[in-house]
Amino acid sequence: MGSEIAIDELQAFKMIAETINRSRELPALLNNVLRTLVEITGLKAGWIFLIEEKSDYTLAADYQLPPALDADGKYHMKHGSCWCIDRYRKGKILQADNTLNCKRLEDAVKYRWGDTEGITHHATIPLHSGERLYGILNVAAPGKEQFHAKELMLLQSVAYQIGTAIERTLLYQSRLKRAELLNRLSGLSLSLGGVVDVKQIPEIVVRAVGEHLGCPAAAVYIAEGGKLSRHIKLENGKMSRRVQRSGSTALGPIWTAYAESKPHVWNEFHDRSDERPSSYRYMASQAAVPVLLRDKPIGVIHAGSAEQKHIDAVMMEMLQLVAEHMSRAYETAQYHEQQLHLLMWQERNRLARDLHDSVSQKLFALQLTTRGMESLMSVPASLPGFQGESILSALTEMQELTKDAVCEMRSLIWQLRPAGLEEGLLTGLIRYGKTQGVLVIAHSEIMLELPRYLEETLFRIGQEALNNVRKHARTNTAHMRLYMEGGQVALEITDEGAGIVASELQQSAGVGIIGMRERAEAYGGMFSMESGSRRGTLIRVMLPLKKEGNRYGD
Repeated sequence: MGSEIAIDELQAFKMIAETINRSRELPALLNNVLRTLVEITGLKAGWIFLIEEKSDYTLAADYQLPPALDADGKYHMKHGSCWCIDRYRKGKILQADNTLNCKRLEDAVKYRWGDTEGITHHATIPLHSGERLYGILNVAAPGKEQFHAKELMLLQSVAYQIGTAIERTLLYQSRLKRAELLNRLSGLSLSLGGVVDVKQIPEIVVRAVGEHLGCPAAAVYIAEGGKLSRHIKLENGKMSRRVQRSGSTALGPIWTAYAESKPHVWNEFHDRSDERPSSYRYMASQAAVPVLLRDKPIGVIHAGSAEQKHIDAVMMEMLQLVAEHMSRAYETAQYHEQQLHLLMWQERNRLARDLHDSVSQKLFALQLTTRGMESLMSVPASLPGFQGESILSALTEMQELTKDAVCEMRSLIWQLRPAGLEEGLLTGLIRYGKTQGVLVIAHSEIMLELPRYLEETLFRIGQEALNNVRKHARTNTAHMRLYMEGGQVALEITDEGAGIVASELQQSAGVGIIGMRERAEAYGGMFSMESGSRRGTLIRVMLPLKKEGNRYGD
């Protein structure tokens, strides 16, 4: 029945502890400690099964398996179940136990898999740390059908050491994985930070899930009209941008995550493929993470992997982090949209004010001059009192007023419709300067094509700056310089005119300094102005140039 093995327990614990401390990777740790345990106890063979909740077991380590169990790449140890695993899953193995016989070895004899080397029974010891169970340790020897209490106590103590080491190693690996994934995602917030068009957000998110989190399948669903619409999908490295609308029934867990505003994970063992989108049915593990905007769901990020253990607790944390980044990107894009609406409203007010302050006033003066001329011309030229010189003077004044009104109106029309940008920013500003009677001397140090939104923003600021030159600088020449500095596009407008104190510019309703600053800040840029009496004015605006891959955002 098997005699008791004499073991120096202190020496055994010392050797096991040293073996555990030398190993950092879990497979090496388990194989090394199993070999040490079998050798110091004088047993013949041993193996370790790691068993996770709601999933199959894994042969994590083995030492000197009999040929019947070692054959065909240990096929019979990796497939099928056995009595000790069944008892473990039913919660019946809570301490070291004797198994009367081994089903795998019994089948080996029955189906002639090979030599069992006389091994028929094994001891089964649970691996745990506190209340957390990790799997079972099996050890055996030829002809040994029973383990004595002292042997089982030693095996149980060693198993607890192994369980504690497994917990520590998994925790270390989890933290290492978390740190690596966080490092990979470090650029996501930068990629999303400057996005002002919400249509670009799903693609950036899907690429991050696929490339940085290693998920071969990913998709973003956005809520539209009471349904979830898949805006973009990544499958085996291929991106699809076709919008596909689906109801709640077709999406299953994806819709559940959206409706309940909670992450949802499913795999092939407890959620069959009938609830998965058809294109993802080959995935072994999947997750759906809701995207919340001000605590309300606006969509779902879906990720899938052919690896069953790919989506673990760390991966779920990363997916939720991506969802938070996506939510902030939507919020930022909405803020930018509101800012643009505000700027449009301010622009309309400024144009209306300029119309009133310039064109309307000139037309009103023209109307008064016309009435005066009517009075002057009511006296016949042959009669005394006829004032020919006054009439000529009035006509001259009318011409000047008409010329100024046309110039002002042309300027306002240019501001409403920035013609000329199709030929470049500086060309458009040079042409605009001509309409204002300002000679623009421009110099560009940039060879790349600027994004449309950035070009229009710089054009509007340049327009306002040239308006100021015409109205306040008392000069007809302005210098412009377009260049790059620290990943930002910079535009400088200078003149050598009379200059104005900044406080006076702020107080003047028609100048628009506040508007120029708000335009720059709306895109995360900076605006500055240097001016003083009789020493000219320098306006500088710097806008960040967002870069994605090898192309610049548009």
